[in-house]
Amino acid sequence: MPFIGLTGGLGAGKTTVLGFFKRSGAHTINADKLVHESLKNPAIIKKLARLLGRDILIKKASKVSVNKKRIAEIIFNDPQKRMA
Repeated sequence: MPFIGLTGGLGAGKTTVLGFFKRSGAHTINADKLVHESLKNPAIIKKLARLLGRDILIKKASKVSVNKKRIAEIIFNDPQKRMA
């Protein structure tokens, strides 16, 4: 079974092409959705904070989430953390 990976910048049409494949009967995986759901998991949030620092955390009332922009800044500016 062949595998096809779609990559591209913002607005490149990845989601549109993914929808085309899905409607054609292909099994599809949307990595953006997987990451979005994963970042709601407290265990993953805790591990990210250990790896990247507590300044990635956003605390609102009793809820803790992550600052995706801050994570991007860290991993794109630190090759060692990008490998983590």
